[in-house]
Amino acid sequence: MFKNKIFYCLLCLSGCLNATELIQNLAHVRYLHSGRTEIKTNQAENIYVESNAVEIKSFIGKQQFNDDILLYRVRYEYRDISASHSYIDSQNLHQLALAFEYIDRGDAWSHSYLIEPGVYTDFNTINTDDIGLAARYTALYHEPEAWSYLIGIGAGRQFGKPQFYPIIGAIYKPNNKLIVSIAFPVTAFRYQFKPKWSTYSFLRPIGGQWNIEGTNAQAGQKFNPTGSVDFVITGYHFAAGIEHEFSRKFWVGLELGSLLNQTYKFKDQGSNELKTDVGNRVAASVSAKWKI
Repeated sequence: MFKNKIFYCLLCLSGCLNATELIQNLAHVRYLHSGRTEIKTNQAENIYVESNAVEIKSFIGKQQFNDDILLYRVRYEYRDISASHSYIDSQNLHQLALAFEYIDRGDAWSHSYLIEPGVYTDFNTINTDDIGLAARYTALYHEPEAWSYLIGIGAGRQFGKPQFYPIIGAIYKPNNKLIVSIAFPVTAFRYQFKPKWSTYSFLRPIGGQWNIEGTNAQAGQKFNPTGSVDFVITGYHFAAGIEHEFSRKFWVGLELGSLLNQTYKFKDQGSNELKTDVGNRVAASVSAKWKI
């Protein structure tokens, strides 16, 4: 049981999966505000952007197979990007996905298999270009002492356009209060310094790709903003936060950090691009989760 707890803590920490929350039947709501920053363009005037995001995740069911478990969840994310100039255009972006996760728990090895079909769109129109699929295989080897090791492969939009990426790293858990994940693509730690208080930090990719129906973004020599266009975000999110357990069924959290090395990119039907670099900016969020 202790080794399995390591696995669940790692998955929750890394953001790769959310087995801890799902197994405990938890729903999660998170609001993130990213402050105003300048983007780099060839325009004479300064252009600024700021953004807001809301993420909702909820457990919807599970099935037990001896020591193994099959989990179901629904996830919705909304991003609102406000621009001061139509050079890049403001955007209202949505992700709606349903995840199926199978966890095979063992003494030496634990394995997790995830499939998450979803829709990535501005909801102006819905067609096959809006549909995407994320998938992930993760294996964790348990050492007898404090260390465990993670390996796997994923496919998704964390780095912008859909692509495969490796999952590899080490996990240190010397006691029930501290867990450190030194891994790719997410590095994180959590420390419970009081019975109902925990602090944490993480660095993770925060990319995505959405199919949008046209844009007011500036046309270039090749880029054509009319018709169906892909809007791609790349970058990383670094944050540190604190979480408080008000009761066995309700927790709240507060975190402060920064969005780093972000780019916004539009791609037309001919794969021509309009790309801008976004300055690093402060990001703050509040979150709540409860047992349902």
